[in-house]
Amino acid sequence: MSPSRLVCAIAVAAVAAASSGRSLAARQRSPIPAPAAPTLTAILLLDVSASVSRVPMMLEPRYVQVFNTFLNGLRPGDLAGVGVIARGVQMSAVTSDRRALSSVAKSLLQVSDVERLGPSPIWDALDAAVTALAPAAGRRAIVLFSDGKSSGNVRGLQEVVTHAQEAGVSISVVVEGESSPGGGQAGLDPADMVGTIVKATGGRIAIDRPANPRDRNPAPMIAQMLDDLHR
Repeated sequence: MSPSRLVCAIAVAAVAAASSGRSLAARQRSPIPAPAAPTLTAILLLDVSASVSRVPMMLEPRYVQVFNTFLNGLRPGDLAGVGVIARGVQMSAVTSDRRALSSVAKSLLQVSDVERLGPSPIWDALDAAVTALAPAAGRRAIVLFSDGKSSGNVRGLQEVVTHAQEAGVSISVVVEGESSPGGGQAGLDPADMVGTIVKATGGRIAIDRPANPRDRNPAPMIAQMLDDLHR
């Protein structure tokens, strides 16, 4: 090889080595991507019984506000379902399709005012939601909007607690309504009753009881719960 070609080859090799070194150094300086957060699978339960609101469903905006806040709090990859508690319990399947979930929620909220009278089987609704969430991967959670006055149940409170603990499902609740007991729970604030489940399952509880009932605003509380569930 002639001297000029040898010099050229050495120069090319030096440039390649320097480029490789810079590339390695850049890779070493680059932050390691954090692992993806676990997917959340959540079910929103809306207690539409007359004890929560005596306003006819077609005139009651809070349920739509709560649902929309829940929907907007979901993130890509999340799965969700929605259910209503009246005289009985109706619940959708969990899905990643936000449009389908909105359609189902709209249909479920058309429950007749007659169905809103009578018992309010909150424990049964929570138990059914736990069953629906149990097979899901990642974080699993129930968000309940209710006054906490549960009655007409097949399942007991402790049964629901045990079921949720075994399935790894947390239960969070936004409580509205008066602090007076109902549903045969003599002397107990309904918030204390649902608070037992919340504490046992690692959920969150928020009390929406302003001095003026017209000032009730559960939506920000729902938004905070969804944010907490993604941490």
